[in-house]
Order: sequence, then C-alpha cells, then structure tokens
Amino acid sequence: MLFPLKHENMTARRWPVITLGLIVLNCLVFLSTHGPIDRQDAAFVSVERRVLILAAQHPELSLPPEAAQFVSDFQTWDPADWSKMQRPDYITPDDWYRWMRGVNDPKQLQEEMNSLAGDYETLKARSILQRYAFVPAHPRPIAYLTSEFLHGGWLHLIGNMLFLWLAGFVLEDAWGRPLFLAFCLTAGIFATQLDAWASPGSLAPTLGASGAIAGLMGGFLIRFPKLKIRLVWVGGWLWRLWVPAWGRCRCGSAWKSTTRRFSDRATA
Repeated sequence: MLFPLKHENMTARRWPVITLGLIVLNCLVFLSTHGPIDRQDAAFVSVERRVLILAAQHPELSLPPEAAQFVSDFQTWDPADWSKMQRPDYITPDDWYRWMRGVNDPKQLQEEMNSLAGDYETLKARSILQRYAFVPAHPRPIAYLTSEFLHGGWLHLIGNMLFLWLAGFVLEDAWGRPLFLAFCLTAGIFATQLDAWASPGSLAPTLGASGAIAGLMGGFLIRFPKLKIRLVWVGGWLWRLWVPAWGRCRCGSAWKSTTRRFSDRATA
C-alpha cells in the first residue's frame, strides 16, 4: 500500500489559510458527528428494516406517505431483496421478526406498522446522514456541499486530509485563495453529481471529501506534472521512493464513503 509523505515543493509564499481552514473544519465536523452518526444510523437502519419486512409480509397494511415512499423506493432500488422479504420462509434474526411472523390479527399488525412508521419519520428527521449526506434517490441541494464535510471513519478522514494538505497548500499558493476554494468545492459537487448519475435510485447516503480531493489531485497533476512525490510503500517492510506527479495521479484513487444500508439483513 502506497502513502504520500511529501513532495519536492514543500514551501509556499504565504500561509495556506484556506487549506488549513478546510482541514480544521473537516476534523471538527468529524469529531462532533462521528459518534452521533453511528448511534443514529444503527437505530434508523433497524427501523427501516422492520418497516420493509412488515410491508413485504403484509402488503394489505396501510402506510403513511413518507414510509410508503421509502418502501416504494426500496422496491425500485433493490427488487431482489424485496422479493426475498416477501417469502413466507424469510429468515428473521431476532425476536421481533419471529413475533411479527406469528401475529395474525390485522388490527395488531396495523398498529405495529403505524408505530414503526412514526419511529421512521422521527429518526429520519433527526438523522445527520439523512439531512446532510447525499442520498441519490432524494438529492437535496444543500447536501451537495455538506456531504463533503462528513466522513465515515478515521482512515477516511486522515487519508483525505493528508492529500488535501499535500496538494492543497501549493495549489492555493499558485492559484490564489478564492480560485482554490471555488475549485475545491466545485470539484466535490461535481463528483457528487457523478455519483448520483451512476446510482440514481440509491438510498445509501454518500459522504466524504474524496471527490474534492480527486479534483485537487487532477489540478496538481496539470499544474506540477514533473514534481516528484515521496511515497512510502507498506507491505511487510517500509520502502520509500520518489515518483513524478503524473505517475502518482495515474495510480492513485479517490473514493466516496458510502453507508451500505441493510448490509446485515438476514437472507433466506
């Protein structure tokens, strides 16, 4: 695995205020949201799963508009899993599912659906991911920007911030602060839109600054194509080497962290 350490031009004529500000902002957002996101997502996914299975097993039940839209979106997005959920022998992983499968009273089932739908709406309204990450099935204009400042874990954050520092401070110096900031944010927005085009019906929230970082890496390649980058290769031992920017950008990759919904769902 290759990690960049530095490059030949580790000096600038002025303080990289924008680059440092973006790094600090990303870190502060991560520290304030990472724990709540984990807790909220676990509860929200559990309720989503129960709404789906109850709706699949009992299509005669009525759903409020928001829950009904969610079920409809899931049927379109993942018809294979929806078909599995409809099977009477669908394997259920805990006591709630086994209880639900043994209930035959329509009134009791409808009350349970109403309760779950209410929990779904409440948790969705409070969810940081649902409000500020980018969901391709339901794109919100503000999420194009706010999703760039959310990260899925420490490695995701550290990797992005390392590349932001190495490419950002020299590009900010070369381009000027206003152009650098505009380019960075626009690259992230464009990458998010590409993700929406690639998976237009996805319900999985997409987050991370990787799209913006990929844009900066491209800008770095164009502006400093022959600048050598010091890399360390980790794989049983450490090996350090210098490569030109065009070689690093060609083999490097940027990624968007996507929360995979229902990944631990039981299957038949």
